[in-house]
Amino acid sequence: MGPAPAAAGPQRYVVSYQLTEAELREGRVVACSVVPCVRLFDTDELTVIWAELVEEHGPWPYRLGLEILAIDAYQLPACVNSPG
Repeated sequence: MGPAPAAAGPQRYVVSYQLTEAELREGRVVACSVVPCVRLFDTDELTVIWAELVEEHGPWPYRLGLEILAIDAYQLPACVNSPG
């Protein structure tokens, strides 16, 4: 028989989101850009994820939006959590 399968590591969540930012000229929006972002979270609770993203990116006069696109479960390999 082959070796026993390794135990799975902790469950994490990959959150894909985007920031929409404006370029202003004389107080008017003249261009917009979308910045794609990805981050790992320990939870899939939308309110927790949203609060952390808002805190991280904070209010900024040129930010037009923050949009969560996807929350996907991700199983870390067991070796990530093993000591030494």
